This record gives sequence, C-alpha cells and structure tokens, in this order.
Amino acid sequence: MDLGNGQRNGLITYMRTDSVRLSSEFVERARSWILSELGETFASPLERKIRKSAKKIQDAHEAIRVTDPFLTPKEIKKFLGKEEAALYDLIWKRTISSLLPAEEFIKIEYSIFAAGECFQLETKKTIFPGYKILNEADVKTNPSWEKGELFILQKVECEKKQTEPPSRYSEGTLVAN
Repeated sequence: MDLGNGQRNGLITYMRTDSVRLSSEFVERARSWILSELGETFASPLERKIRKSAKKIQDAHEAIRVTDPFLTPKEIKKFLGKEEAALYDLIWKRTISSLLPAEEFIKIEYSIFAAGECFQLETKKTIFPGYKILNEADVKTNPSWEKGELFILQKVECEKKQTEPPSRYSEGTLVAN
C-alpha cells in the first residue's frame, strides 16, 4: 500500500491462515495505542491464553491482523477503496477488540401488569463497555424504569420474528474485489 511521500506499508498480515495467535511485539504496540487513545481502564492487564481448538490448525502464521494499530480505519480510509476500507475497518476493530477487556453489565428484569396480564421484559445496563467501545452499533441505551413507575401504553404490536445469523465470511468474500 502506498501511503504517499514514498512511504509503503502492508496493512494486514498474511490472510490465508487459521491461527488466532498474535505476536508479543504486536500486543505491546496495540496496548500502547489502547493506553493512549482509550485510557488505563481499557488496557487489559491479562494476557489471554488461547489454545488450539483443532488438531488440523497449522499455526504457521499469526492471526489475520493489522500490521500497525496506530493506522486507524479513519486515517487509512483516504488511501483505500470503499470495500477495502470496510475490510480494513473490520480487521482493525476485531484485532484491537480482542485485546480489550469484556463488557460489564447488569441484567434488569421488568414485569409489567396490565389488564390482568403480565408482560416481562429483560434488558441490560452497561456498566463498562469493554471491547464494545470500538463499535458504536453495539453501544445502545435501553429504557429504564423505577419500581412502581406508571407509564401510558401508546401502541401494541405483535410480530413473529425469527433471527438469522449473518452469513459466514469465506476466503472469497474477504478478498473479493
């Protein structure tokens, strides 16, 4: 990748790998980005122990990751096309979030009694966003009510939904132009 001023740089590591291992040098560099940009509370002191989950993993290369955590998607976007920028954004966020602590939350359960029926709702309130701080879509606010609080029901809708997971990434969808 040509970054201008005669500077050339590879943006990600070898992409045909099944490894989840990160080099200690990269982890230290990424931690310095985390400390400088997110602060001490996000610099997880624990090194995560990752074991091989399958006997067929070769582990010849590191995991797919960005080469420099300081080259954020925002900074590199101007040098990439739309799809390349989206892929880099995904890899960068996954790489950095893998080094961040877990989200901390409390589970809140509500029981709403109306017209002789009991409706139950379960939400969570984030205490510490952890790795989710990198993805704005993951950080959302849920409604909160106090015990005994009254509210007026304005509309009732009933809809049957079945969730479907997003399609899996394949080598072809990752490197497609």
